[in-house]
This record gives sequence, structure tokens and C-alpha cells, in this order.
Amino acid sequence: MPTPSEIALQLQNLLPLLTDRFHDELPVTGAEVSGGILTISFASAHNLAVNRKIFINEALIRNEITSVISNADGTVSYITANTHDLTAYSSAGHGGTWPEGLAVTLELPAETSVTLVPDESGVPHENEFVGIEGSPVFIPSGSEYLLENRSEGVVGFKTIATVPDPTSITVDLSDVPDVPDGAIIISNILTNIRVSIVANVQRAEAIYTKQTDPKAYLFVVMLDRNASKNRANSDDFTSLPGSSEKFLNLRQEFSTLVIVPTENNLGAGSTKDFVYTDLFSILLKCLYGWQETGYISDGESIYNSAFYAHAFDWESRQQINFEDGFLNRNTVALRHINWTQVVFDEGESDGQIDYE
Repeated sequence: MPTPSEIALQLQNLLPLLTDRFHDELPVTGAEVSGGILTISFASAHNLAVNRKIFINEALIRNEITSVISNADGTVSYITANTHDLTAYSSAGHGGTWPEGLAVTLELPAETSVTLVPDESGVPHENEFVGIEGSPVFIPSGSEYLLENRSEGVVGFKTIATVPDPTSITVDLSDVPDVPDGAIIISNILTNIRVSIVANVQRAEAIYTKQTDPKAYLFVVMLDRNASKNRANSDDFTSLPGSSEKFLNLRQEFSTLVIVPTENNLGAGSTKDFVYTDLFSILLKCLYGWQETGYISDGESIYNSAFYAHAFDWESRQQINFEDGFLNRNTVALRHINWTQVVFDEGESDGQIDYE
């Protein structure tokens, strides 16, 4: 059963990938990795501080191409300086070929980028990939790269390690494997992801109205938890007579309260369209099925001339039994054991064992 912090973190990680309504974007002018430290530069002062969270939603890493080989069958093999992140099918049915529709992007000096269609031979080695006949052939000069969008480790929430100056920050990537030194491509970072935990709707309204620049905000509000022992239903437990006495089905309800400014939206018609269609679909992708979470209902919570609040209610289920609670001791210390032994045709004999 998820905690309020886990729900908020789930939304903070997924919402930026699905909508731009709950965060701000800060354009990046340059990004470079050196010794596991990523330095990000901006055109103007950023107002960011040490230990503050940022979100990187895309990072194209340049992997230098050190060798290009023209094969006898017309295909072209490319060797990279560092281990790449390309993957081919490995099942016997596909014979290690590339997934259908996959393309690879190269950065070459004469052109901004080249989309290369892989050959059926796929990925022979972690430092090699193969392009079809007609792929570009060149003598590497140190300025040709394979561009890779590596999601693991680089993309996601990061903590600012240092602020060297008003227009740059650093992020520690020393725990991320196989990130080569050199420039990487980051177009922007996401800041001010507006997802918070509050005790109730009244507190959410109080926090929202204190914004100097009102924008869409999402609040996680934990609701009541209750238990159900509905024996009218037949499931793995209630279908067995009396067995449901040991089991309780818990229902933890929570709400995602979305507040959207409406001061320039007379009647809040477009806001209604957003929450009932786009946002509903987005929240389903974020929460439905995650940690046994189910959808209950949604509807208007607050509306005035300044903002509109809409609540989406959810529930997460968990089953508990007596083993989750207090257990009485069912054994005691033994001092004496009296016993009677019955031997066929030889009568009975009594005995006693004493424990100190």
C-alpha cells in the first residue's frame, strides 16, 4: 500500500514525461561530463541552489566513432570508443537482429545528423553496430559520434551538487555506469515540479493562493482507510467456509487534487476540457494499476473566478490477516512431563521426565 511520499514521487517522475502543465523549463546552452561530474550551463542566471532537485528528461550522449569498416556484403560496421547502449533481439526466433523500425542517429561534421538504418546483423558487439548497404563511410577524425539517449542514470530527478556561478550548476553522476567524458546534448531541464502532499483540501487551497505567479498545481491528499469483509463475493478466501474470518481487505483511498488558474478563462470551459479528457488520461497512465491502485471517481472540488480545483479519487488495496497483528504465545516452559507407555500384551508402564 503506497505512502503519500511514494504517490507524490510517482507523479513527480511521470507527469513531466506526459504534460508540461506542472513544471517550468530552463533552456540549457551547454552540458559536459568530466570525471563523473555533469556541468550544465545556462544563458542567464538560474536562481537554483545546492541540494535542489531538477529533472532531466532527455540526454543525448556522444559516443565517439573510432573506426568505420566497409564489409564485403555492402554493409558498414561502426566501432565506438565507449560501450554503447544499443540493443538487438537476442531470442532464437530473431537471430540477434535489430527490432523492426529502429534507427540510429550519427553526428557528423558535414551534417547535423544522419539517421542510419541498421542492418539485419544488428549488434555484433557492445562497441560495434552495423548499418545497411549505402550507410555513410568516412575516415574518423575525432568529430564523428553515435548519439544515444540513455535513460538509465542520467535521465530523471537529480540533486544539484554545486553552483559554480550564477549561470551553471553541477550534478554528480559518479554512480552512473558507462557515461563517457565529453559534451552531451541537453536542451533544457525541468524545475519547480508542482506536486506536493497536503493534509486536506483547505490546506491545498491555502498553499495555492500564496503563489505569486499562479500555475497548475497537483496535491496528494490521503483520505480514509477502511476494511471490507463482504462475504457475498466469492474469491480465493471467502469461497472457503469460515476462512474469511482471518482475512481483511483494506482500502486506502487518496485524492489527487488539481488546481488550475482560471482568471483568464471565463467560465472555465477549456479547463474542464483539460481535466476531464487530457488530465484524466495522463493520471491513469501515472497511477492506474501501480501498487494495486484503482480509480474511484472524479469531479469538481472548488471553483471561483481565480482558479478551478478538480479531485480525482483513487484507492489502493491490501489484504491482512491475524499474522500481521498480535500473536499470543502458544508455548510455555516445561518442568515435568508425565507419560504412559502402552505395550501390546505387556500392559502399561508410567514414567516422568524432569527439566531443570
